[in-house]
Amino acid sequence: MHEGRIRRYYRHPSAFLKNWEDARRSIQSRSTIKLPETLRRQELLPLIVPRFLVQESEENVGKTNQTAATSKMQKLWKGQQKEKDAVQNMRIKQQVPSCKSLSKSAELIQWYELHCNDKQRRDFLQKLLPRLDPRQHYFISRFLMVMHFRDFLSQLPEQVAMKILHYLSPLDLLRASQVNKHWHALCSRNDVWFIKYKEAEFAIPKTHTVTDWKNAYRSKYCATLNWKKGKCKPLQLLGHGAMVTCLAIQEELLASGSRDKTIQIWNLPSGLHVKTLEGHRKGVWGLQFFTDNLLVSASYDTTIKIWNVRLGDCARTLYGHDGPVWSIALKEYVLVSGSQDKLVKVWDVRRCHLLHTMKGHTQAVFAVDVDSTIKQAFSGSADKSIRIWDLDTGTCLRALCPTPLTSVSSCAITSISFDGGYLACSAGNIVWLYSVTTAKCLQWFDHHKKRVESVKLKAVHQKDEVKLLMLSAGQDGKVNHWDPSDYKESLQTLRGASAGVTCTLCDDTRVIGASKDNSIWIWDFGIATRTL
Repeated sequence: MHEGRIRRYYRHPSAFLKNWEDARRSIQSRSTIKLPETLRRQELLPLIVPRFLVQESEENVGKTNQTAATSKMQKLWKGQQKEKDAVQNMRIKQQVPSCKSLSKSAELIQWYELHCNDKQRRDFLQKLLPRLDPRQHYFISRFLMVMHFRDFLSQLPEQVAMKILHYLSPLDLLRASQVNKHWHALCSRNDVWFIKYKEAEFAIPKTHTVTDWKNAYRSKYCATLNWKKGKCKPLQLLGHGAMVTCLAIQEELLASGSRDKTIQIWNLPSGLHVKTLEGHRKGVWGLQFFTDNLLVSASYDTTIKIWNVRLGDCARTLYGHDGPVWSIALKEYVLVSGSQDKLVKVWDVRRCHLLHTMKGHTQAVFAVDVDSTIKQAFSGSADKSIRIWDLDTGTCLRALCPTPLTSVSSCAITSISFDGGYLACSAGNIVWLYSVTTAKCLQWFDHHKKRVESVKLKAVHQKDEVKLLMLSAGQDGKVNHWDPSDYKESLQTLRGASAGVTCTLCDDTRVIGASKDNSIWIWDFGIATRTL
């Protein structure tokens, strides 16, 4: 080296790169930063390539080779696919008729539709059909079968269609209602299901006015199945401070009276307490709904009150008895009351007016009832007799005295129930069934071990006969359901009340009982099954 001249050597910038981010910055800097002229002329050391660049380049080479091989395979596969497509296209072209054949078929259809009469068409088809193979025959038969489908119910007069549907069973009606909207509308009509309801033999009778007979049939069908199998959901209502003595039901409302001087209003579907009516000075022993909003109650304080349920106030108070009023019965606007003063009184609830005072019993009257025609009234007394009264004149038509059984002395009549020409009454632990027209005792039931407190009778008219159903409840805590045609054993025995049952009611799906343990028991037979 000469003095004064120093040769400098610089490494290439790539030698200082560590990753791709450094390389990206180096490339950007080259485009923006200019090196000095002297620095550019200097000799550079050999290029040093970072290791990560070498690895990346090797991988790229491998990928490049692999990509080349793949591209060759793809080209080969595309060539084979083109050959297959060409062969397939040839086959399709052979199957598709040519334009000439299409024009000929169009000419044939035009000739058949426009230029042929019926005889020529029949001759043409007669010659064509034998030349078809079985597959074509099958296609034609299926096509004709579909073409011949007709909705015959929609084409018939409505009266004829309904007459046909009346012959179907309930299950067939449900299946037919799934065909189309027109069939569903016909199969869901009230008159159809009204007939099916009347034809069915349900164990629990209808107790209120029905507007939708299809839903009524469904609920009664489910309740009857559960009743036969003994499936029910018991529910206990608590709220009274003393023994519950009487019950009344109006659609979804339940009213209960007690010795605690109050009347409780309940919601039946939910079992929730709605309202408390207070006003009687002593215990409540009788309840009857006059309307959806008016409730009539009888009390030990000798009064009869009419309540506005919605407002919770007493609207009217009827005075007339000189002793405790033990029982009341209400049909339409006629109210009959029985009292400790041995009298039976008849009231017009609309005007709060006394119509008749009927005398004849020698002891307290514990039970009363009225027939559906409001022509006759019935009363049971502690004098061990039942009297039948004419409501028009207020006179006694007949007196019935239940004959005591062997080794059993006669007892006071504690409950009576009349329906369809039959009268059920309880005396002691025995339930008696009488025919009012003949005044004869038809049957008696003695399955209760203690005194029977409540009897409910229902006559169900089925075809040409009347079927009787009866509920009885007693101090033994049992509620028995009887079929008077088979008096050997009760159909059902409901248990739940630990103490004696003082009163019973039933609606389409429930049996309700008032207990001496201050509670109300509801046995719901419509809760387990909701579909037909």
